[in-house]
Amino acid sequence: MSVVMGIALTLGACSNSTGPTNEPKDIEPKAIELAVRMHLVQSGQLDALNVGLSDAEVTELMTAVNRTWARASIIWSLESIVREDARNEPLFSRAPTDPTVDPVSVLTTEHLRPDIWNVFMIRDFGGGVGGVYLVIERVVVSAEIDPGGQRDTAGGMARVLAHELGPWACLTWRARPTATSRPLDAPWAHVRSSTPSR
Repeated sequence: MSVVMGIALTLGACSNSTGPTNEPKDIEPKAIELAVRMHLVQSGQLDALNVGLSDAEVTELMTAVNRTWARASIIWSLESIVREDARNEPLFSRAPTDPTVDPVSVLTTEHLRPDIWNVFMIRDFGGGVGGVYLVIERVVVSAEIDPGGQRDTAGGMARVLAHELGPWACLTWRARPTATSRPLDAPWAHVRSSTPSR
């Protein structure tokens, strides 16, 4: 019993229980604001690339993304919305599984801003894929149709986009193909796909 009492007395002596500490408590971290340019891809040739989001829906989407990131004190602010035509549409169907096809080849980079985050929205990746982040710094490609096949700006669409923005906010995770995986088990892995299929 004397050993237990000795330990208790020692721990009590080491703790600062004589009064209040000078350390701040419950201080909210200052929010970090990160600008995002939203590129809405348009295509008259390929429905999978042709986005139908309105400006109001983009605002709803970013509001939902910010709800996800609120606990990290990060605010993704919408810098602008740009509608731009896709290019090389026939290559899109090959890009998810063919590492020789550069996914950027279907995106118009004329309005890319390298000093902020760029989100390219397409209609539908297909195959249960919701989005990818590219090796190009601060570029994400996300889909209007989520991996569950739904179109919900405040639901799956927002969850996927919030997830894809993670790597550029220093959260690194990526899906990698395994020896037994089918190509769409880790789609676009050669461009750092990070939304696993369901």
